[in-house]
Amino acid sequence: MKIYIIGGTEDFIVHIQKVLESGGQKDVNIIVASKITPKELAEKATDCEMLVASPTGFERLTKKHMEALPKLICISTTSVGTDWVDVQAATERGIIVSNEKGVNAEAVAEHCFGMILDVAKRITEADRDIREKGEYRMSPYMGTEIYEKTLGIIGLGDIGKRVARIAQG
Repeated sequence: MKIYIIGGTEDFIVHIQKVLESGGQKDVNIIVASKITPKELAEKATDCEMLVASPTGFERLTKKHMEALPKLICISTTSVGTDWVDVQAATERGIIVSNEKGVNAEAVAEHCFGMILDVAKRITEADRDIREKGEYRMSPYMGTEIYEKTLGIIGLGDIGKRVARIAQG
């Protein structure tokens, strides 16, 4: 199968290439591009059967992109969402579209916990006042300690479970 990986960050797509090749895939090609056009795609990957697509490589993966790849049978995104892929156009052509469930769950959980600390400790408020007013007064920004507090998590999916794990320390 002729596989092309397209994305805007070389390190990331080279990593995917190595993973596919270590799994026995022999014909894996990479294209480093940011917002590749259908014309560029036709010139560089017309024999593509499977497209591993990163949203950093496409502004939107459109019907015209798919038409540039006459042998395309599968699109696998490197993202959780497929909102940047014209799934209807793919479906009409019988092209399978898959995504990477949970690919950014750890990053989102860490960000969530970072925001918990930010709000509890009033970090952004203090930073904003220092930058805008040129002064820092400790008393308005004492914040709250989170030690021995109860954390409510609505939903224990990929992200919620990770937030709970981080909270346990």
